[in-house]
Amino acid sequence: MGMDGAVEGVIDEALRDLAAGHWRMSRTERARAEELRVTLGSFGRPSAEVAGVRERLEDLREGLAAAAICVASCHGPLAWCLSQVILALNPILSWRSLPEVAGHDYGTVIPTPDQLTDAEQAMARLHHFLTDSAHWR
Repeated sequence: MGMDGAVEGVIDEALRDLAAGHWRMSRTERARAEELRVTLGSFGRPSAEVAGVRERLEDLREGLAAAAICVASCHGPLAWCLSQVILALNPILSWRSLPEVAGHDYGTVIPTPDQLTDAEQAMARLHHFLTDSAHWR
């Protein structure tokens, strides 16, 4: 299963919990989710045809960092859900866009176009989840 599939599973679980009333979003959680939604939406996710690996990877890393900051400032189900999303997106941290330097790459790899697309779709899925305000009430 790719990153998008893993994120889909986490979001499906969150939606079930929200629908069943097991998770009621607090005012603080709603504010944190909104901050993350705005941050994720501001990247403008360039299409693969226009942006290079470096730009795409920068956007993905920024999205991952924004999710981590959100987790650091909240507790409970939102933090748990986003933690699992971050774990699913963890491969992003082992990617690089530049050639290795003097034979050293610290175990990083240049992602394939399919891997980048999978990660971008996962990030878009998270953004959509945060945008759909129906479950935040």
